[in-house]
Amino acid sequence: MAQFRAVIQGARGEASRLGTKKSGIDVNIASWQGAVRVCLWYDERTKVDMAVVELVPHFGEGMNFMLYRGPVSGIELKEEGSEAKQ
Repeated sequence: MAQFRAVIQGARGEASRLGTKKSGIDVNIASWQGAVRVCLWYDERTKVDMAVVELVPHFGEGMNFMLYRGPVSGIELKEEGSEAKQ
């Protein structure tokens, strides 16, 4: 069963792909000046959908820079075994 969905819109219309809890989903979108990578996965330990959003080089252009890493919801996680907080 799908846990994640990626949708892209471009000159040739819309396309989408699905990811499961096991596979996650990984998206790269690039220009000639660099790229953005977005990854979503399910964390079995915390039972939370997680995300990473980062700038990455593309064909030698751009830089590595982490923009966000944490729960997809944006809610911070407390220490292991405790509830998430807002």
